[in-house]
Amino acid sequence: MLDVAYDVAGMDLANNAPRRTTATVTVGHQAGSTGGTVTGARLSWSPDDGATWRKATLRRTGAGVYTADLRVPKGTEHVSLRVEAKDKAGTTIKQTVIRAYGVR
Repeated sequence: MLDVAYDVAGMDLANNAPRRTTATVTVGHQAGSTGGTVTGARLSWSPDDGATWRKATLRRTGAGVYTADLRVPKGTEHVSLRVEAKDKAGTTIKQTVIRAYGVR
């Protein structure tokens, strides 16, 4: 079973990040499960609670690790994130987090 971890640069203790930030998603298998090598991922973000989605350009920065620069419009209060990923064995995951973080 695939799992996703998120890291948004500059996140504070109130779960807010700068309007311009870097998001890193790490895709791997849950402890105790087996599967193939992660072969790809996509990241989308939404400034309006998922009403519309924008594709982020991901860079592979390690095994199952992908990074994107996010630049949200002025006035955005919250950012939602959606990740889709797959592995060589054909396992997939699609995870959506509405209001993943606030914007300061």
